[in-house]
Amino acid sequence: MTTWPSGSKATTNHLDSGTDKPRLARPEIKQNVDNTNDIIDYFTDGTGDITITGDQIDINKGYKEKINSLTSSSSITVDANTASVHTVTLANNATFTISNMTAGQSVSIIVTQDGTGNRTATFSSVKFPTGVVTSLSTGAGDIDIINIFYDGTNLLGSILRDFT
Repeated sequence: MTTWPSGSKATTNHLDSGTDKPRLARPEIKQNVDNTNDIIDYFTDGTGDITITGDQIDINKGYKEKINSLTSSSSITVDANTASVHTVTLANNATFTISNMTAGQSVSIIVTQDGTGNRTATFSSVKFPTGVVTSLSTGAGDIDIINIFYDGTNLLGSILRDFT
């Protein structure tokens, strides 16, 4: 199967002047059609692993999310356009800011305490359920997962604490 995008795009050298020679464009047009057909074959490969209906994509096998590594600092921006899963080992207390969320999108942040532990985190503009502990676990090497969903108005958070 052709790798897409192929890196070579059709030019308009032979189609945009008074000396048009359509016959010279045929190989490039054919390549674009072949690339498009390969894309169509990828999504309709007959296995049923990926189906597209209107604006909905169903993945029926082997789903994997991109993981982005963040750098510990006192202010950490989690860019939802970069990945849906982010990881960081805290070497200091941090304030997390979530950016580029669109309605219906979610991100997960996996926070690991460094060898010292006792690092704290706050999550700007994220609403957590009333009465739920939203502080990180504090042991050296402890791991917490913070899930954030954007409903179009609010960043709604939940936290799973103390994976050791």
